[in-house]
Amino acid sequence: MTTLLFSIMLFLTSYTDNSPSEREYHIKDSRYILKYDSTTLYTGWYYVVDSSNSFKRQLNKSDETYYLDPKPIVKAKNIATFDIYESNYDGKKYFGLTMRLDKEGTENWSSATRKAEMTGMRLAFILDNILLQELK
Repeated sequence: MTTLLFSIMLFLTSYTDNSPSEREYHIKDSRYILKYDSTTLYTGWYYVVDSSNSFKRQLNKSDETYYLDPKPIVKAKNIATFDIYESNYDGKKYFGLTMRLDKEGTENWSSATRKAEMTGMRLAFILDNILLQELK
């Protein structure tokens, strides 16, 4: 069985974006939306919250569920580059995720991680309405 591990490495570098609205990489509908939750979360980073009034998502390939604040911290348009890679270690297969953010995304990510560290909040990564990663 393949072990799935997402190691998040964010290269928080800024650059000038000449096409701000052309990088909206998300979906409107998905079969992965929980049946009792008709909301859609687009690709980006979100806060994990304790409120059942927020958007409920199940962690991909897991039974764990989380409630997410519907307002994204970093949106798809803030992701300059995105790469998912595969590596092998000690006979197990691992997957990694590398992102480079634009200036706005870098500032938002910096603020969010600082807030998370100070308050104990957690962050979650959504890709096309699928919860791929939850960071503690």
